[in-house]
Amino acid sequence: GTNIIEDATSNSTAETADASGGTLYQVYIDNTENTSRVFVKLYANASPTVGTSDPDFIFPAGANETIQFDFPQGVAYVTALTFACVTAGGTAGTVSPTNAVKVRLTIG
Repeated sequence: GTNIIEDATSNSTAETADASGGTLYQVYIDNTENTSRVFVKLYANASPTVGTSDPDFIFPAGANETIQFDFPQGVAYVTALTFACVTAGGTAGTVSPTNAVKVRLTIG
């Protein structure tokens, strides 16, 4: 991937990583400031409604954990790519983490 998108304080507000189609190569989550699990939700959608729109991917990060998910061949998305970080998995989660969560996406 040639583009790194980072949000040092990811929360339940959807952030745009890419406004057009591309390929996702890596998802990095630093949840070391929280004592509970978080979930990073990715949407192949320019304007999802967190808690209502179905996420295309959900990546968990345990309490006090840093984790990285790598996709060497890449995962293609056709439209925009947005992301949010919440305290519950599935579609319905909408609560932001208590403390900062750093999310970094590598796309191309």
